[in-house]
Amino acid sequence: MVDGVLSAESVARTLEALGGFHARCEELGVKVLRAAGTSALRDARNAKGLLAHCPFPVEVLTGEEEARVSYLAARRFAQTDAPAETVLDLGGGSTEVITGPAQIASYQVGATRLTQDCLRGDPPTAQDVRRAEAAASEALSGAPTSARTPAVLVGSTGLNVAGLVEAQRLGAPSGVAMEVEGYRLTRDDVCRQRVRLTGLTVDQIRALPGIRPERAPILLGGLIALQALLDQLALTEVTLSGKGLRYGLVAALCGDA
Repeated sequence: MVDGVLSAESVARTLEALGGFHARCEELGVKVLRAAGTSALRDARNAKGLLAHCPFPVEVLTGEEEARVSYLAARRFAQTDAPAETVLDLGGGSTEVITGPAQIASYQVGATRLTQDCLRGDPPTAQDVRRAEAAASEALSGAPTSARTPAVLVGSTGLNVAGLVEAQRLGAPSGVAMEVEGYRLTRDDVCRQRVRLTGLTVDQIRALPGIRPERAPILLGGLIALQALLDQLALTEVTLSGKGLRYGLVAALCGDA
């Protein structure tokens, strides 16, 4: 999204994907279908045009609704020794912080938003990085200054950072996927990988073992947002979960509240 507008290419890709999902649901005889959009559809000026061409209704969740769904997913599916007390959902355009069913907040910072707003160079300059750090800290300044544990982090940023950590530890070659569901990612891990990626081009990041290559353009932005989030909440460790919004929608359909 550039200047609040979804590109024609991204709209076309989205509609193509939704068309495929719709066809598959019809093949399987799906009786109940729930589709939801988040930050990009909340922010884009041309979101209504995209939604008008979707093959089925799509809900556009508010920040609080998105946070509530992520909380349901983490409570039911995250691999923690005890139910999650704090849930963090770091997305592309927003970050949700949930410390209980009625303690929900959404902040306008995410991996894609920071990249588009601040990290435009390839590689970003030192000034770009400082601007991104300041923007992330400012966006999260209203978040709690402490958090109960266990804390669960939902979203691709954490999983890709953990992949970097494990691939580096194991000496894995590029292209080898790391199993990091339930991984305990520390603040020190985040800081070390942020330093490692700073100054690299997107192609250099893409070549690093342990990450999904398509995440390379926004991974530094995600790391900066994640470090700011951990610092704001005074967290030294989070448990990772890839079971986010989709799983939360399923939990809600199953009656979780």
